[in-house]
Amino acid sequence: MKKTFTININAIIFNIDDDAYEKLKKYLGEINEHFSSFDGGREIVTDIEARIAELFQEKISESKQVISLADVNNVIKVMGNPEDFFDDEEIKEKEKVHQKIRKRIYRNPDNMILGGVCSGISEYFNIDPIILRLIFVIAVIFYGTGIFLYLVLWIIIPKAETRAQKLEMKGERVNIPNIEKSIKKEYEDVKDNLNNLSNTKGYKKARNLFSQFFGFLGEFLKICLKIVLVIIGIALIISGVLTIVAIISTLFWGHILWPFTFNSLLFPTFLSVTGTLSTTLFLIGMLLTITIPLILLVYAGLLIIFKFKTNNKLIGFGLLAVWIIGLIILFTTGINQVNNYSETSNYNQYEKLDKLKSDTIYLQTSADTLNNYTEKKIIFNRYKVLVIDNENYLFGRPRFNIAQSTNDKCELKIKRISNGASEKNCIKNAKNVIYNWAETDSTVVFDNYFTIDGKQEWKNQKIYITLKLPVGKVVYLNRNMDDLVYDIDNITNTFDDDMLGNYWVMKPEGLTLME
Repeated sequence: MKKTFTININAIIFNIDDDAYEKLKKYLGEINEHFSSFDGGREIVTDIEARIAELFQEKISESKQVISLADVNNVIKVMGNPEDFFDDEEIKEKEKVHQKIRKRIYRNPDNMILGGVCSGISEYFNIDPIILRLIFVIAVIFYGTGIFLYLVLWIIIPKAETRAQKLEMKGERVNIPNIEKSIKKEYEDVKDNLNNLSNTKGYKKARNLFSQFFGFLGEFLKICLKIVLVIIGIALIISGVLTIVAIISTLFWGHILWPFTFNSLLFPTFLSVTGTLSTTLFLIGMLLTITIPLILLVYAGLLIIFKFKTNNKLIGFGLLAVWIIGLIILFTTGINQVNNYSETSNYNQYEKLDKLKSDTIYLQTSADTLNNYTEKKIIFNRYKVLVIDNENYLFGRPRFNIAQSTNDKCELKIKRISNGASEKNCIKNAKNVIYNWAETDSTVVFDNYFTIDGKQEWKNQKIYITLKLPVGKVVYLNRNMDDLVYDIDNITNTFDDDMLGNYWVMKPEGLTLME
């Protein structure tokens, strides 16, 4: 019983007997060894293997699935024995003895204008393709029959894509000598075309034009690159200097020193109100951390424009050391500041309205005397810092609401909220918030702002005022309460601004507009 091997030739799998495998292996080895030193040798071997695969496929059928020794011998007979094609003189003698095989019609891809139909047919009949092309052009004049005929032939005639098909198109045997000769001829044709092209005057002129063009283009791009680098350098210098000036002036003078000046900024005002060493260090750390990279940005811009270099490493290490120090200060004081605001708590104060004698209570605010000051600095929502006698003072807007009382007494609930490092610290900060109000026979007057004791730090203090109104009592909201009222519940879901200037009665179901 013979052994059977599975082999791959030209990406096609075949089963082959062991003796046939040994002979085929030896045959292909001699072919690879012979063509390994040739230009295009790899392509020759690939085409030979492709032809062998085609011949093997012709031997395979449903009843025969294994390539035998006889099949290999038959393929070698068709392709040629090694001793036949290794000697050039013997090749010539054998080519004279062998008769050419029958030609086949293919579309010729090597000499085509459209689809290679005319060149393929002319190759079959050994005539000049120009004659056929002229016939088709004349046929086009007669009702376009030439176009129709050409398209039909284009469809039915296959294209010669493989080396074997190109040899069959010329009536040559598909064997190793002819494959080798075909590939060598292609290489020679390509070399000749390239040599002829490089020796023409047009080629030399075009080469000189291209050389001049790309030389000019290179110089132009160099100039453009220099201009762009100068622009980038100027932009780095200007942006770096302006940003440094803006940061320093913002942190220490409270405004930006350029035409688009703002009269109210957070950091200097915050610093003057809190007045703590920790806050001052925090701002210094922020200044160093931000400005040192900006100084390096300006240096990079100067380097790009003037292309100078400095060997003084002390400057670089000094800036790095200062930046690291600023980073450490910013980090440590930042943690401390976060800790000072980590907790939130409140302190509630209840005030009975004993002086009210009327069932209708008029609610209004006192005169806003802070509007008389021209120099104002708004930090953020509902907070205002004013400069009074060259000192900064912080003021905040309280929030006012109305709720139903659980008894028949009117009272105010004043809820003070503050942040701090602990709950005890929060309550202490909340108690130090100063807020005033007053009552008469029928009116309650609220201050527009609350203030903080000058010796205390700002810890995000807030005040919420709630009027506890018994059922049956009526309130009138003066229009000057617009900055205090905040989300007052009522049965008609009327917005706060629309509640002003009206009378409201407290009913069991809630605050109701009086008609």
